[in-house]
Amino acid sequence: MNAPKLEEAKHALVHLQTQDALLHLEAALQSLEGLSKELHEKGRPSAPDQRELERSLLRFRKELRDAGLLAEQGLAFCKDWTEILSPPPGYSPDGSVDRARETKHELSVEG
Repeated sequence: MNAPKLEEAKHALVHLQTQDALLHLEAALQSLEGLSKELHEKGRPSAPDQRELERSLLRFRKELRDAGLLAEQGLAFCKDWTEILSPPPGYSPDGSVDRARETKHELSVEG
C-alpha cells in the first residue's frame, strides 16, 4: 500500500506539457481512489504497513504541493508571454495599426 508518485507530473509541468501533467495527475487520483477502496475493504493495516503508508502519503502531499506551485508558475509564465506577444490595441488582421485606437499615455505635473 503506497500513495502514487507525482514525479512524472512534476516533470511534465516543468516543461509546460500540461496535457501530460493532467494525465499523470488523473492516474494519481485513480490510484488514490483504489487505495481508499482497499483500506475500506481490508480495514486498518498492520502497524509497520500503516507507518509506511503514512510516510508515503506525506511524500505525496509534498509532491502535490510542489506540482501545484509548478502549475501556478507555469500559468504566470504563459500569461506574461501572452501579454508581451499580444498585438497593440489598434492592430488589425492585415497588419496595420489604427493609431486612433491606440492607448495614449499622458503625464501631467503641476507645481
